Amino acid sequence: MHDDLDIKLLLDQMLTTTDELANLFEQDDPQFADKMHTIAIVKENIERLQTIYPDLLQLMKDRPRFEAIRQMSMEWRTPQVLIIGYSQLMQEGHIGSFSNEELSLIAQLKTIAEQVRDWSSPR
Repeated sequence: MHDDLDIKLLLDQMLTTTDELANLFEQDDPQFADKMHTIAIVKENIERLQTIYPDLLQLMKDRPRFEAIRQMSMEWRTPQVLIIGYSQLMQEGHIGSFSNEELSLIAQLKTIAEQVRDWSSPR
């Protein structure tokens, strides 16, 4: 089920979504700095996943996916938890208020991050 997911494509989609979201933020919004800081953290963690993914693929050549992920557990899962967590904080309004369009992108970001997480979960 999860084997056919293109993780690299999903990670690229997450980066594109964060860029689209950041472009929607209004500079005169009192929470602009907080929102941009949050996006920077999310992007940093997506980029960490992009950096780690080739190493994970290399490990998966020699062992099953879950075993490889378990070996890289902290490096692979921590960024996922942060991306999902910050997405949830934004959805819940803890980082300011968001327009419907921004909330839609936040939901999209969270959904993609959850797909990556589910791909790396044991079955």
